This record gives sequence, structure tokens and C-alpha cells, in this order.
Amino acid sequence: MIVPILAILMVFGIPLTAIISHTWLKAKKMDAEKGLGQADMQLLQALKQENEELRNRIENIETILSDVDLDLLRIKGGTDKTQDKFLKS
Repeated sequence: MIVPILAILMVFGIPLTAIISHTWLKAKKMDAEKGLGQADMQLLQALKQENEELRNRIENIETILSDVDLDLLRIKGGTDKTQDKFLKS
């Protein structure tokens, strides 16, 4: 009794599942092709601006640290080889 019912459900269920999933995937693909919405664009711009600000801060920190190293070498009176190596990099 259960085997014929199960066979009928599988015969019709598998193709229906394939058709529904194909339609769903097609709709999702079309949504993705539309592009970003207004809220997403604003978020993207905010993230780009924050990224640029952080990049500038890191560059400032690198500049400060490298200037401190050169000043320390001058104060300590490091050897000429050390100063040359440091100044070349």
C-alpha cells in the first residue's frame, strides 16, 4: 500500500522540485543582476570613506615611527653602516 503511494509521489515530486528550484534560482539571479540598492550604495560609500581615513592614519603612524627611528640613530650616534642601511630603506 505504501510503495505505490511513495512511487507516485517520487514520480511527480522530483520534477516539481526541480522546476520550482530552477525558477527560484532564476529569480535570485535576476535580482542579483539588478545591482545594488540605494541603501547598499550609501553603505559602500561610508565603508570606502572609512577605509581611506584608516589608510591615512596608518600612513601617519608609519611616518611618525620612521622619523623616531632616524632621530634615535642620530641621538645615539649609530655607526655609519647602520645609518646608511636605515637611510636606504
